[in-house]
Amino acid sequence: MNLESHNIKVQKTARFFQAGKADKDTKVLYIALHGYGQQAERLIRKFDEMGEDSCILAPEGLSRFYWNEKTGQTGASWMTKDDREAEIEDYCNYLQAVYDSFINKVAKNTKIVLLGFSQGGATAMRWLLLNRPERIDSVQLWGCDIPPELDYKSAAEYLKNKKLYWIYGDTDPYLGADRVQQLENRFRQFLLSPEIIVFNGGHEVDRALLMRLHGN
Repeated sequence: MNLESHNIKVQKTARFFQAGKADKDTKVLYIALHGYGQQAERLIRKFDEMGEDSCILAPEGLSRFYWNEKTGQTGASWMTKDDREAEIEDYCNYLQAVYDSFINKVAKNTKIVLLGFSQGGATAMRWLLLNRPERIDSVQLWGCDIPPELDYKSAAEYLKNKKLYWIYGDTDPYLGADRVQQLENRFRQFLLSPEIIVFNGGHEVDRALLMRLHGN
């Protein structure tokens, strides 16, 4: 008996969180993507100290699971290695839908910041390069790798006016000295020149640094 794998398109309800209003007075609109096993609500609380002139959107990964069955704590994931192309397409369409539903609510001069933490950083780069949303001013990649399979060369023109940051903690257990060197080499290989910022901390989005970047 032959075993075959098939795909079928279905409707799915996706959840995202919003902090602040999106209107013509909004100065900065953030799209913030959480890491593996996190919830969007947890990440968006990092932005609590931002003023009323900012709006933060935090989509949540489409796959949820029990992170700790004893406590009932749940987390979300953007993708796994299984059926990865379909999962990437699904979350890119999802992020594009969130973006499209808000981009016309803000003014033309509103700054648009794409932020991705850990697995959310790779997710952000895939959406950015595969969908190429028209208005993204800067990209903050926190504690993450960048996907090696993307065509960075053809995206050079699209990326050239976007400010790119790569940010990590000096005690991040996933980013030791050897790994950092590998990733810096990868940036050079793909002709990317991010501003690299190292903060005192681990695998996290540092609230104080986030606010300093916001102020700039």
